[in-house]
Order: sequence, then C-alpha cells, then structure tokens
Amino acid sequence: MDPLFLLDSSEDEAPHASSSRVRRPQGHGRHYIEPRITALYRCRVRPNDFQIREPYTLVQEPSIYENGRLAYSCNNDHFHVRESTIYIDASDASPDEPQNRTTATKGFGTIHSQVIPVPEHDKTRQEWLSKIGELIAAVMFAKSPKNRHNRPFKLARFPDNMIFYRRAKTNSTKPETRQKPRSDVYLQNTSSSVYRTPQEFARHAMWLMDGKPHDAAGRTMCLCKFCDRRDNLRRPGKTLPGHQRPITKDLYIVAGFSMAEAEIFSREASVESEVDELEE
Repeated sequence: MDPLFLLDSSEDEAPHASSSRVRRPQGHGRHYIEPRITALYRCRVRPNDFQIREPYTLVQEPSIYENGRLAYSCNNDHFHVRESTIYIDASDASPDEPQNRTTATKGFGTIHSQVIPVPEHDKTRQEWLSKIGELIAAVMFAKSPKNRHNRPFKLARFPDNMIFYRRAKTNSTKPETRQKPRSDVYLQNTSSSVYRTPQEFARHAMWLMDGKPHDAAGRTMCLCKFCDRRDNLRRPGKTLPGHQRPITKDLYIVAGFSMAEAEIFSREASVESEVDELEE
C-alpha cells in the first residue's frame, strides 16, 4: 500500500494535538501513560505524512457508465457524492458580490475592469469543476485520476455564496487592449480570498469537506494560500498569502503524480496566477 494511505484509527482525535492513553494498573497500583499519535485530517496531508485519517469510503454504483467505467456515491455531514459527482454542502463564503467596476492606477496608465457573469455551462467553469473534483477524489477518496476504470470525478458546483466570475480589463498604456480587453476568471470566497486557479481552491475545498477543522488554539487547518499564510518580512506582525507553487506541487504529489509531473503542473498553475497578479 502507498505510504500516504497508512493510517491510524483514531478517527475522533483532534489532529496536531498530542493525546495519550492511560493504562490500567500493572503491579503496585501504578499507572503509566502510553503516547498515542493522532491522525491528520485528509485536508492536511503533505508528501511523506504517514499518520493520516483513512480515505472517505465510497460505495460503487450498481450501474456502469460510459465506456464501462465505474461510478461511486457517498453520504457525509459536509458533502455527498452521487455518480462520482461531488457536492460540497459546507461553506464559509461571504455573500458579498465582487465590485462590478474598478479603476486603478499602475505606473503611467490606468486599468479599468468590469465583472462579467459566467454562465453555468461555460467551458472554463466546467474545467475548474473537473480539475477540483479530480484532486479531491485523489486526496480525500484515494481514487487516482490515472485509473481509467473509474468515471472521472467532478465537482457539481461551487459551495454556497462562492461567486465564479470573469473580469475584463483594459490598460490605457496598451492601446491594443481597447479592442480586446484581457479577461480572467476568479472564484471569490470572501473579499480578501479570491482564487485565481482551481489548484488554489482545491485545498480549501478539502478543508470544507473535512468539516472546517481548527486546532486547539483555534487556528484553521486549511492549507490554501489564504488560510495558511506567511509572515510579511517587510511589515512585522502582518501576514501575506502563502506561496502557491509549493502548495500546488505538494498537492499533486499527494494526489499520486510523480515529482516531475507535480513540478510541471505547479509551474503551469503558478504562471497563470503570477501573470494575472502582474496585470492588476
């Protein structure tokens, strides 16, 4: 078995908190404490972690789908699966709408942007849902995307109050953009956490599915860039979003891809995000 899926059985233990077990007296009425390692939530898994909670159990559907592939279902308090389509029933999103129009100064130019709604069946939206579903299935269910016997997993929709939208931008210093504005898609969770790629949101989706766990100090256990923040070295006491490239690389390794594949995928996903940031 892959070491990633070697687990301990302490399903009700709080991860990242030391726990122990008191044994009954053995001679002279003495007790001793036997340390017990608690299991990580699936959303917290990184490469080389061993003590991990078991993958969520899926039930094989009785019907066979296209090309003889198998589909699965599952019921859980925070999500459910039907015919290999994943529904996330938990959310921490704010219902605030993204600002419809913005104007910002950059250098000697001005960038104007406008929100454009994205239809439900838009190709880009469906690509995001497919990519997120693939990563969720690999990490949370131990269902490899490389297994061609299974129907591909897909996220049915984004969690409640999350907004998927396209923003068209024009830059006054680039006359050519006036004819064809730059257009990028975003997934807004809150006004301060806006995901630019499906890989950025995947970790947060897994955290929602695990029930939004926090540690004993009340800190979120989510590994997404907006939750697992880093210190701002220029402004002591302040934090910045985490670096996405190592997050994406770890995610693909955990999902069962090789180091080389994970490096390629993380580089591609990071380029998308970094180019977008430079354009803002």
